[in-house]
Amino acid sequence: MATLTIKGIPEPLHQRIRESADMNHRSINSEVIARLEASLGSPRPDRAEMLERVRDVRSRHGGPRLTEAWLRETKDAGRS
Repeated sequence: MATLTIKGIPEPLHQRIRESADMNHRSINSEVIARLEASLGSPRPDRAEMLERVRDVRSRHGGPRLTEAWLRETKDAGRS
C-alpha cells in the first residue's frame, strides 16, 4: 500500500479534518482516505468478477427467481 505525505495543510483545515474524524470514530488517516474515496469514487469492478459474484450469490440463495411476473403474483396474492 502506498504512503502519501501532505505538507502545508492550513491549521483550520487540519482542525476540521480532526473534528470530522472524531465524529466518525476514525483516525485522521482513515478520515482522509474515506474523503478521498468519496470524492474520487471507487474504481469500477471488473465485469467478469462482478458476474461471478452475482452467480455465486444466486447459487447459494436457492429461492425463486425474482422475475416481474413472480413479483406481480406475490404482490397481488395478498390483495384479494
